Amino acid sequence: MQLDARGNEAEIIVITHEVEQGNIEISKNKLNSLSEVNNIASQLNCI
Repeated sequence: MQLDARGNEAEIIVITHEVEQGNIEISKNKLNSLSEVNNIASQLNCI
C-alpha cells in the first residue's frame, strides 16, 4: 500500500505475516542496498 508520494520519493507500508526479528533485519538490509532506496526512516513492529 502506498501512502504518500512526493517527487521521486514514496512512503510505503507492507503488512505481512509473523516473522522473526532477524529476518526483518535481513530484509531491511537488502532493501537499503538497492540504489532506488534512499533510506528506511522508521519501522513499526506489531505483536
